Amino acid sequence: MHMKRIKYLLVLVLGVIFLTGCKHDYKTISYSKFIEEFKNSNYYVNDYTSKYDDLFVRYIDISGKNIEFSYYEFETEEKAKEYVKESYKDSDVYSFEDQKDYIVISKNSDGYFYGVQAGKTFVSGQSNSSSFKRDVNKVMKALGY
Repeated sequence: MHMKRIKYLLVLVLGVIFLTGCKHDYKTISYSKFIEEFKNSNYYVNDYTSKYDDLFVRYIDISGKNIEFSYYEFETEEKAKEYVKESYKDSDVYSFEDQKDYIVISKNSDGYFYGVQAGKTFVSGQSNSSSFKRDVNKVMKALGY
C-alpha cells in the first residue's frame, strides 16, 4: 500500500511539472522584427496602416505564393483583445484559447490559420490549403510563436 502511494505522488508531481513546463510564454513582437523575417524572401509587403488608421497603429500584410501573414498593432492591449475576440471567438470554424496574457486562434479546415494576440499585437499566418500548414508554422515559429 505504501508503494502505491509513493507511485501516485510521483505521477502527480511529474504531471504538475510537465504541465507547468508546457505553457508557452507568447511575447509582443515588434514591427521591425516582423518585417525583418521577410526581408530576404519572395513575399510582397503591403502596408495598409493609412487605410485603417482608425483601427490600428500598424497593419502590415505579407503575402507569398500560397501563404499570407498579417501584423496588427493596436493602441492598447485591451483593444487588441477586443478586436481578436470580436473577429474570431464566435465563429464555429476557429478554435480559440483565451489566456490571461495571450489569445491563440487556429483553424484546420478549408485551409489553415494560426494567430496569436500578445500585448498590443496580433500576428497571423494563413493559407487557403492545409497542405501549406508546415510553411506557415515554420515562419510563425521563427517569429516566436
